[in-house]
Parts: sequence; C-alpha cells; structure tokens
Amino acid sequence: MLEHAEAFPTQADESAVLKRLREFSMVKKIGLGRRFGSNKNHFSWFPSHALLVSVGSELRNVFPCELENRYVEPEDFLESLLKREPWAVGGVERRKRVRRHDRLADHLAANPNLLEPGLTFRGAEILVSSMSGEGGSIDLLFLDSGSRFLIVEVKVKPEELDKAVGQLRRHARLYVETFHIEAARLRLAVACPDILPARIAEFAEIGITCFPLPWNLLDTV
Repeated sequence: MLEHAEAFPTQADESAVLKRLREFSMVKKIGLGRRFGSNKNHFSWFPSHALLVSVGSELRNVFPCELENRYVEPEDFLESLLKREPWAVGGVERRKRVRRHDRLADHLAANPNLLEPGLTFRGAEILVSSMSGEGGSIDLLFLDSGSRFLIVEVKVKPEELDKAVGQLRRHARLYVETFHIEAARLRLAVACPDILPARIAEFAEIGITCFPLPWNLLDTV
C-alpha cells in the first residue's frame, strides 16, 4: 500500500487518476462519489484508505465503492481475494416481482434443491460489466457441493433456450472480469419448464447444464 504523497507526487498526477475514476464509475455503474468527494464536487480527493485494482494498464476495480446497496471496503475485497470468493454477492434491490420469469426465479432461489442437491443460493440479479461498457445481470448464482459457482439463466418457455446460450457465455466472461474468479470455478446452466431430452443433450455438448422444471410449476408459484 502506498502513502498518498508516494502515489501522487504532484497535483496533476492525482487529478489524472481522479478523472480516470470518474470515467470508470460511469462505465461500471458503481458509486464512488460519497467516499471520493462531495455531492457537489465528486472525485476531488482520495479517502484515507483506497484500493485501485488493475490488470496490466486496465483499471478493474476501485474500493471503497457502493454496489448492491452497500459499501464494499478494501478489506472486504482483500479478504474475499484470499478466500478465492467473489467480493460482492447478493444482487441489487429488485423491482416488484410480478412477471412469470421473476416469480419462477424467486421460487428457485428459495428452493435450490429443485435444481440440484447441495446448492447454496448466493445471489440474484447480480450486475456484471466490463470496462468497454458491456454489462448484464445474472439471474441466479449458487455455490455447488464442489465449491464451484453455478450461474443459472431462467427461462419461461423452451423457445427461449437458444437466447440463453449467448447470455450465459457473456455473463460468465463478465463475472470472471468483475469478481476475479477463475473461469474453471464457473458452471453454466439454464432452468426452464419442459425441456426436451434432445435439447438437454445438445446443451451438455457445449458445457451448459439444463434443469428441466415441471411444466405446471408456473401455475403454482
């Protein structure tokens, strides 16, 4: 960890990094202002303890930051990194859950054994993004019995399955970038009522697990 004077020998050095942080927060859609400035003049000074995480020359994360309705401190990130765990789980505060997709996702989050024995629910609607501005929201995240993270895309109709393939691959790539988790620790799956056996086999060939749900489940949730 560098002291302030060592990290920023001149005012120009500090101003350049603060400008970079402003751009970073806009792309990543995370809040930095409350800890890096004031409501009127954001990004005007650094807090006493701040952690900037880069991969090569690319800034990947900044702590403390506001995400998922809570502040994540540098210590939170470092502790999670040592444990090889994501530094944020839980998802954003969600809108009123009235859509069929939302009701189904909520039911699976509350009853993970409907998908697979040994799953632990870790979060819903988890935001992921890249520095290019690409982003997305993971429907459901679980930890399986082998300590691998399971990303589940929820679909209401079998005809939506093909769309899930692209979403899962993009979300997995962004999840790895956002939370610094090894790709080998990720599993991908889609949950949908009434998936045909032929489709289950087709998805298995590309490394995606299918969780076929009872066709009438939507009538009971």
